Amino acid sequence: MITPVFDLEPLGVKPFESEQEFLDSSSTIKNLYQYARACRTSPHAALVCTLAKACAIVPPNIVIPSFTGDSPASLNFAAITIAQSGGGKGLAMTVAKTLVPLPDTVWVGQTASGEAIPSVYVHYEDDETYTRNGDDKEKRERKKPSLKFNTQNAFFDIREVREFAGNSSRVGSTLVPVLVNLLDGTSKIGCTTKSESNTLQVPEYGYRAAIVIGVQPANIRDITSHGGTGLPQRCLWTDVLDPNAPEIRPEKIAPEQWLSFDHTLFEQYAASEMDLNSLLRAGKPETTLVMENGQYSYKLHELKYPEGVYKAVDENAKQRLKGENVSHTQLLVLKLAGIIALFLQEDKENLLNITAKNMQQAEWLVRQSVTTLQNGLNTYAQTKNAETYKQEYEAKGDENKEEIINNVERSIIRKLEKSNGQGETKGGLTRCLDQPVRPALDDALADLTKAKRIQLKEKRYYLTK
Repeated sequence: MITPVFDLEPLGVKPFESEQEFLDSSSTIKNLYQYARACRTSPHAALVCTLAKACAIVPPNIVIPSFTGDSPASLNFAAITIAQSGGGKGLAMTVAKTLVPLPDTVWVGQTASGEAIPSVYVHYEDDETYTRNGDDKEKRERKKPSLKFNTQNAFFDIREVREFAGNSSRVGSTLVPVLVNLLDGTSKIGCTTKSESNTLQVPEYGYRAAIVIGVQPANIRDITSHGGTGLPQRCLWTDVLDPNAPEIRPEKIAPEQWLSFDHTLFEQYAASEMDLNSLLRAGKPETTLVMENGQYSYKLHELKYPEGVYKAVDENAKQRLKGENVSHTQLLVLKLAGIIALFLQEDKENLLNITAKNMQQAEWLVRQSVTTLQNGLNTYAQTKNAETYKQEYEAKGDENKEEIINNVERSIIRKLEKSNGQGETKGGLTRCLDQPVRPALDDALADLTKAKRIQLKEKRYYLTK
């Protein structure tokens, strides 16, 4: 029984029931899978990484219509590849690099802090000095530095999640919340400081970001622990497996024979330097200069979705308002459908048109993502051992430990109250605790003994009378 992550019924189509149906929906995707298999890497992961690369090139003023709310949504996108060390995460990215080479206009790398992210996109530039009245002997004057774009497009390639975790866990780190804002794409990034020369802010809808993070199952909590921020829910998860890998490699057909992706087609929508300067001065598109044709100088170009999408989104919005269906998967499907259409470019004359088939393709990929994330969490839970929990506990600060210790103390008291005065061994107390909190047992026993709430006699703990 298929449980779709997006209601396709209003579009008059059904969810794909198998990978083969997904492949049959596009000759480009089918050829991409064959190419990846010829490279002995996961075709699914190669496709996801390739879509992320394509997204990084799309101008940020190409947006998703405001199906809900009153502002368009951004196509900014994040994917997570999950595999054991040496499992092939890097191989999938090499295929994507071949299929969609990034032009020089796209920044590639990763930042160590949230504060550094705005500097990827903008910088201050000193205007040329000039002489008053043209006299070289007169004092030279300098105009006020102005904000300029370095680029509007960035691809964040985070190969090792532990490096990301180290940067995000520093005291006062803003890396995770800034990444969440980056994926949202509809608000300004960068904070105001007391020094104007140190204030770097990138206007809403002025930046494109695509992110790929490599994760090992043992480190999946480096991402999922940020569930309160919405980061893991906003990502498309993919493993780097291929259960249908052929015994004999298929023929490797050169991409130019089957891949028609042309990033130069996006240039017709890209903003001019004058329009970008107008956006930087105004701070948001709707306050940029109004042209003679009545349009803003920094124009947003909305993708065109099938009519049934509005009905599906509206129904989901009603459920969300009633607290019945709170999820990021709907927006992820909409983003992915847009990215797929812009990558496949099946109608180059109507580049911004999204088809019902694109929605099916996106829904299938997001449905696989939900399964991949759950499988990753299951693997993590199964392989997690006591030593790892102990290391995590010891790495916590005193303030975070205190809440865990208090909970363990309450469990100990409840267990001893039920012992009918017979007491309990340390092993018995250990077994009554969930495995993640067991490392706090010694601290809890010490606190309770010091407070004279319990006592130890002949290797058994008793409530103090």
